[in-house]
Amino acid sequence: MPERADRPQEVQTVIELPHDLAPSPEWTSEKLLVFDAVNGGPYMADVVGHFADAEREMTIRLGLFPGLATRVVLPLSYLDSERVIPGRTPHRFKCVCSGGPVDPSKLTQAKLSGQTAGGRAAISISEPQLTAAWPQEWPRAEAPLVDDLHQWAQREWPGKTPSLEAIRGRITEELLSSASGLSGELDRWGGWAGIQFRATGYFRTDRDRDRWWLVDPDGHPFYSIGVDCVRPNSVAETSGNEDLFADLPPRDGPYGHLWGGPGEREKTLFDAMRHNLVRALGERWFEQWTELCSRRLRSWGFNTVGNWSDIRFCRFAGLPYVWQLRDFPTTEKTIFRGFPDVFSDEYVRSSRRFAEQLADFREDRGLVGYFLRNEPHWAFGDYNLVERMLVQGQPSACRERLVEWLKELYGRIGALNRAWGSNFPGFDVLAVRPLPEDELASDAARADLKAFNRMMIDRYVRIPSEECKKVDPNHLNLGVRYAWIAHDDLLAGADAFDVFSINGYRDQPQADVIARCAEAAGAPVLIGEFHTGALDRGLPDGGLRVVHTQQDRADCYRYYVEQGAAIPELVGAHYFQWNDQHAVGRHDGENWQIGVVDICQQPYEDFVSGARRSHARIYRVALGELRPLDRLPAEIRVT
Repeated sequence: MPERADRPQEVQTVIELPHDLAPSPEWTSEKLLVFDAVNGGPYMADVVGHFADAEREMTIRLGLFPGLATRVVLPLSYLDSERVIPGRTPHRFKCVCSGGPVDPSKLTQAKLSGQTAGGRAAISISEPQLTAAWPQEWPRAEAPLVDDLHQWAQREWPGKTPSLEAIRGRITEELLSSASGLSGELDRWGGWAGIQFRATGYFRTDRDRDRWWLVDPDGHPFYSIGVDCVRPNSVAETSGNEDLFADLPPRDGPYGHLWGGPGEREKTLFDAMRHNLVRALGERWFEQWTELCSRRLRSWGFNTVGNWSDIRFCRFAGLPYVWQLRDFPTTEKTIFRGFPDVFSDEYVRSSRRFAEQLADFREDRGLVGYFLRNEPHWAFGDYNLVERMLVQGQPSACRERLVEWLKELYGRIGALNRAWGSNFPGFDVLAVRPLPEDELASDAARADLKAFNRMMIDRYVRIPSEECKKVDPNHLNLGVRYAWIAHDDLLAGADAFDVFSINGYRDQPQADVIARCAEAAGAPVLIGEFHTGALDRGLPDGGLRVVHTQQDRADCYRYYVEQGAAIPELVGAHYFQWNDQHAVGRHDGENWQIGVVDICQQPYEDFVSGARRSHARIYRVALGELRPLDRLPAEIRVT
């Protein structure tokens, strides 16, 4: 049984393995690196592959659950950098690929190490084998990893739910209690009633001499305090993990409706939270869950239902909400990591179809606005899309437009060759064959490729933005939700948005980045995601920002939202997420203790208490009447 430690110590990971492997020309993209691994520590850990060729470096992190025997398969095809988060294999948790691409046949380094947050991890592995064949057998767990309530079975903690009856009793008691009303300083939307802007009946943006604001339908300044994923589910990936569940109902039984979804990828997902709710509450579970969450959000001071929430809940709760549009426009041919062929007519047609879904929302006054998409993987890292397009060499409308643009810019191929230090026989070469990177390395070539890169990104965001406004002129375009601003090319086309959105997994919002985004967009900024998790309850991983205790989590939340409210270009921050993730992990392997409530509907009371204190003072912080909290607990360092 993994040992519980309320305040785990930060110690260097111990890796019992050959650090340095021996790459050779036999290492090709068709081969697999395979080894067995066990994480001997009490918290999640990663075995990390470090790879390098003469040009670039790349790391691949593969998640290991405490004490769970895992056969790790690392396809060398991952080194092409086209995948950022590959799919799962049995017992293996989240995999993240960073950097690259590197050529597996030309590696100068191949090394394995490990990392963990806050534990005494000792990762033991077998001798890695290079093979062309996928394993036919996988290790099995000695005992289920989760109990019949989908809680981590091998660990105890204060507040662990003992039974379905306890879930039922907790929810029933809370629903019988009186719900808290709105503060008299707030209007019906949760806006600040003491200041009046022009009312239009829909959410919009405005600014006074001090700061940007969202403005609610009644014309009052609105600072959006949201929480993402308010929905009655917490799914787990079951494929190859069936042995990790104490109670996994059959697909053809009474709980068959809790399996899968519309997509092929979702067929092996099981909805564990609904499993608990249906068993605890019976046929009216959804109505009771909806009422429970609506009361909680209002009582705890949230004024926005964040991204990826249940649309039925959004419209029942009566709170303002944001919405993620589905199926961002794409094309049959793509450039790099799914970036579409944006100069093709196909992209325009796809954008028109994409915008049509807004027709159902056009008259909804509770909708703050819509996100075009979330965290495009092509924006992870400092990549020039035009360079990747030319190196890969596939024909596309983007390459054709690049050639036309270069002809307009240089006139003759000789002028381009002199500027680039190249020796192309004609412009058509740029459209028909792969080009080596050294032919694109001059300062002039890099400047031209950067300029066209911005043109492609501008078109990527502007065309769907324009089509969306044609269908729905009433609501705010909240942008793309970039994971971070890896380079300023990502600000191309920002003026097409009404609000520029980024996700902000730092200890506090980055005021300089927010100001830069706002200046590029001529619009305010919204943080679509942030979180902090802890290691003293429920799950073995605290996510992207990790602290020791739930009280530390509360203080981190308070620090983040109050520091953010003091930034004049920021109009809101949404916490990710409402529910804890499942211990067995969702489709990509995330199993993070980041929820406001756990999988049994138990609130994290310290976190909730801290959030309520900040929410009660957030407008006075935004107005400059109160100073933001300036105490930040120490994070647990990943080692």
